[in-house]
Amino acid sequence: MYRTGYHLLHLVWLARLTTGLTAVGADAAGATLRFYNVQETVTATDAAGTPLPNGGNGAAPQAGYHLAYTGLDYVGNHARHASKPTAPHHLSCVFVTATSLTCDAQVAVGGLLLLATT
Repeated sequence: MYRTGYHLLHLVWLARLTTGLTAVGADAAGATLRFYNVQETVTATDAAGTPLPNGGNGAAPQAGYHLAYTGLDYVGNHARHASKPTAPHHLSCVFVTATSLTCDAQVAVGGLLLLATT
């Protein structure tokens, strides 16, 4: 479901979404939400906002590069999941260095908009 050039970004997002996203209300206990993720779009640009050749696939990340990712999440896992999406999401990351990035994420689920910044 992902291009090789986005392997690291995709794994970071999936690790956070499928293993650690916890919904907690003021008086509620935590609950882990488990989703199967299907990529919709990936956009890669350099620091000036110019799209990278081949969609950035295979490009070595540099400071200032930007990745935008959208996808749909289905309750379940890759082997067994809902037939209709439960939550759309958007992830926007900027490389601070070639190996470090900061990300903002939005996930709409169950009438809530979950926001995260790393």
